[in-house]
Amino acid sequence: MVRGLVGFAGFFILFVFGMKVIGFLIGGLIGLVLKLAWFAFLGWMIYTVIRVLSPSTADRIREIIRGKPKEA
Repeated sequence: MVRGLVGFAGFFILFVFGMKVIGFLIGGLIGLVLKLAWFAFLGWMIYTVIRVLSPSTADRIREIIRGKPKEA
């Protein structure tokens, strides 16, 4: 009986440790995705302000980011 309890306790400790590692990795990935989404949103807001204030500058920014369109 003690051997069974020790076995279950050891399994539980390994399970908790594994869940913490998995939670850390998944939490880190979710945090990274949310941070990238936040930066994309800020970039879009800045681009929108530039587009309203100076459309030619916004066109140059778009051209730098996407490259010049190929003419057929």
